[in-house]
Amino acid sequence: MDAARDGTRPGTTLDDRVHELFHLRSEREVDTVTRLLPFSFTLMSVGYRELLVNHRSHHRHMATPLDAEYFQLRGSPLAGLLNAFSAPEQLWFRWIAEHGMDGALLRGTLIRLALILALIAAAGTSFLWYWVPARVAFGLSYLIFFYCLHRRGKAFGVYPLVLPRALARIARLLWGRDVVEATLHHDVHHAQPRIAARHLAEARPTVRESRQVAANRLPTG
Repeated sequence: MDAARDGTRPGTTLDDRVHELFHLRSEREVDTVTRLLPFSFTLMSVGYRELLVNHRSHHRHMATPLDAEYFQLRGSPLAGLLNAFSAPEQLWFRWIAEHGMDGALLRGTLIRLALILALIAAAGTSFLWYWVPARVAFGLSYLIFFYCLHRRGKAFGVYPLVLPRALARIARLLWGRDVVEATLHHDVHHAQPRIAARHLAEARPTVRESRQVAANRLPTG
């Protein structure tokens, strides 16, 4: 692939990459604030380092017990919905169960906890105007990005999302171009994770021709 399409290259601005942030080699490649991920809406949440490791495992071991996001892929549609909406808390507890609590996670957790408690104290009941939409938006985005893009009935796999043009336009306005492109062309993204989201659509024919698109079906579970 053309190197210019690689959204993870040094020199690519953060404005040009969203999902690509989770395909960097190390958390040291981002700034301190990004590593902290302070804009939280739960009392217990992981930081950038943990999400980076989890997402890497999702690509390497998709739809297996080694996939840190496997809990969001398995089960019924109702289970997928409940897991998506409780993912922020589950990710924190599941990380500790597997990796333990080190100093970096403890510090990050306490800082994020202090920030959200300060926000609640300052905003009072107005906090709900932020918290409810944030939780709904997050839950729906996780439901679509994991369960809907990796399940067809009982089969696991990677599937593109086809939306009417008008609806896709609205989605880009609400969530941003990169997030929507990574969703619409998620099968291409799994085949070539280092292609920037904004180039996935144009890369689809090339990826298809080279037979690098991820298999549409994996063993059911």
